[in-house]
Amino acid sequence: MKGVVGSSIASWNGYRLLGSTCEYPSEFALKITMSSGKEFYILYDDSDNYPDSIRISSELGLNNFEEIY
Repeated sequence: MKGVVGSSIASWNGYRLLGSTCEYPSEFALKITMSSGKEFYILYDDSDNYPDSIRISSELGLNNFEEIY
């Protein structure tokens, strides 16, 4: 990543949609924090509006998600 965006990944966290289980997985996201302090989310979305899509966003709306790692 450092060669692409000018800084390296400092940390990452995983989130899943509230109510999801390992048996019935649903939407999930990774929060990437760069060494520069910038953050972004990579979100797997399987809603009616975005079936089986991956989005990159600066916001996630964590009220609907729980941290899993």
